[in-house]
Amino acid sequence: MKISTPFTMVVMTLFLNGLIAQNNDFCIDDIDYSISDGIQLDCIDINQLIEDCTPVYIRVNVTFFLDDDCRGELAMDNGQTIDASPENAFKIAEDLINSANAFYETVNDNGNTNWGNEYFLEPPEPALFQCIPIRYILSGVSIQCDSEWQSLNSYYNEYEDYLKNETTELNLFITHLDFNPGDEDKNGPDGFAEKNASLFVIEDLSPGLFNHETGHLFSLNHPFSIGTYDCPDVWNTSFLWENCDGDNEYIPSCWDDQPGPDPSNDEISYCDPEYQDCPHPCCEWENQTNNLMAYSSWGCNPEYSALTPCQVEMMLERI
Repeated sequence: MKISTPFTMVVMTLFLNGLIAQNNDFCIDDIDYSISDGIQLDCIDINQLIEDCTPVYIRVNVTFFLDDDCRGELAMDNGQTIDASPENAFKIAEDLINSANAFYETVNDNGNTNWGNEYFLEPPEPALFQCIPIRYILSGVSIQCDSEWQSLNSYYNEYEDYLKNETTELNLFITHLDFNPGDEDKNGPDGFAEKNASLFVIEDLSPGLFNHETGHLFSLNHPFSIGTYDCPDVWNTSFLWENCDGDNEYIPSCWDDQPGPDPSNDEISYCDPEYQDCPHPCCEWENQTNNLMAYSSWGCNPEYSALTPCQVEMMLERI
């Protein structure tokens, strides 16, 4: 796949067993410049990279799964409507990488900033636009014949057999996730990733989900895990709501501004007059978040999504 850019770009491999960084300046000895016509740099200044928004390309291996007999369709979310035949595996992977890159390009073109800083930061501060330079390159595609991997019901699995170049590249496994088998009222994850690792797993081919999970790989937490955040420009998106039954309900972040008792029915909202005695925090616009690392419809939409300057710096320091 040929990649071109009108300005200098850097192709990085990942240092997953340690960070070579000091005072925001770090040197990388294992950079592959084979596809770059740019200047071959031995040391990279993170601050300068952020200021110039120089694209940083990360290699990604994608693995799909068939049954033990290598038959049927590629495992993924049952709701996907694409051609999931094995012959289409490379196109699926390539389209996903391209859409993940296009997601960040849209965020940058729009100049999106993190919502809510003026309400929740102490002292209140205006949100600043931060260009996101992360991009991806498809390094390889493979199909494994393993029925057990066609549907996962746990975060804890034996990954080692299928990892490729895990110390220098990302590994994406695409398969079906069924953490609550037989219980349609409980929603399981669409993806997961181990923080500061190289592997992430998704069933939904959404570029927002892809970038959310790689955010975890690059050291980012959810903004409702505020106790583990070192970023002063990230506010705690969680709320404790006394619901209409009088019980306290934890809300990690507002998905949208029309919360309802039935996620499958958009016509019923806690913002309706009949629920005014138990006002839901997500009915207030100021409580909405567009942070990519939140559980938010705004955050997974590139027209609104954003990361803060501190979050982007953390990502680049981890890579």
